Amino acid sequence: MEKFKVLNANIPEEYQQWLDIWESWDGKEVFAHPGYVSLYKKQSEPYCAILNLSESSILFPFCLRPIDKALSDECFYDIITPYGFGDIYVIGDGLPEKWLKLFYKKFNAWARQYKVISGFIRFNLFSRSIRFYDGDVEYNNYNIVCNLKKGEPILWEEYKLKVRRAVRKALRSGLIIEKDHTGERLDSFLNLYHSTMLRLNADQKYLISRSYFENLHQLPKGTYTYFYVKKGEKDIAAILVLISDNSLYYFLGGSDKEYLRFRPNELLHHEIIKWGIKMKKRHYILGGGFSKDDSLFHFKKGFSPDGIRPFFIGKKIYNAELYQSLVQKRNELTNDLVGMENEFFPQYRIAKEFYLI
Repeated sequence: MEKFKVLNANIPEEYQQWLDIWESWDGKEVFAHPGYVSLYKKQSEPYCAILNLSESSILFPFCLRPIDKALSDECFYDIITPYGFGDIYVIGDGLPEKWLKLFYKKFNAWARQYKVISGFIRFNLFSRSIRFYDGDVEYNNYNIVCNLKKGEPILWEEYKLKVRRAVRKALRSGLIIEKDHTGERLDSFLNLYHSTMLRLNADQKYLISRSYFENLHQLPKGTYTYFYVKKGEKDIAAILVLISDNSLYYFLGGSDKEYLRFRPNELLHHEIIKWGIKMKKRHYILGGGFSKDDSLFHFKKGFSPDGIRPFFIGKKIYNAELYQSLVQKRNELTNDLVGMENEFFPQYRIAKEFYLI
């Protein structure tokens, strides 16, 4: 018999229920952990909708955000999956279509009851639910995925020649790799990361606070690792990798521009790939670029030229009338008309927001 519930991680008993389901999952995705979704609770509330069936479960972690009171006197909300990869996860074997139809029926009723206006999903690259999503699915960008099941010798040969040369140069230059599984070297990482974001003139929301990382360190052991490149006694580049049962995810990174000539970034990714193979992971997801087909995308492509996968997003309007009313109110307040052709979603939030979610 099916059982549907929506859990709030801010309530200790419900956090534990969510955690129990996550821990029993053979395929545990770090982005679905209640502690990960809770990283964004300064701007939202961490929720997870769950449908338990006899043969399977549906798991939908999301952030519930209040809509600006300036747009309406009444309290309304929207939902978004947190930064990284989200999904409506299907746990169990078999065809998910009939389960998802039941899930959407129950979740949509919950959304209407709790005055949810719209929803935005960043789908996992290997999503089983995307084909049956009951909103609009749109291509967003390409991501690079390295298939670790091929093994190191094959993957090395598949690297582009310039990547292999860069790794060899890094090794000849005496660069070494060190790992930090606890975050004890956070100061060093933040120095590299923040200086890189400033160098790239990144949006303010990417200047992530120290407390964000300290909270991330509360996730279970084995769900994150920092990789550092050292030149002598100095950390010159670093990458924070998030870890699921089957995949490694490049999450955040930074480097010292004075040492880029030694090719530390190529060595970092190469060593992460080797470590992922050793840990029997299936994939290393390097992600995409800042924009479609930019230099960062081509850098990542060098590690897996045939590993290009499309990244999709989902958009859902639960109350079309109120959605349009909020867009209209936003236009009146900002004196800046937003047409339906604008790609930002939801359109009533089109003003720049200075936080990561």
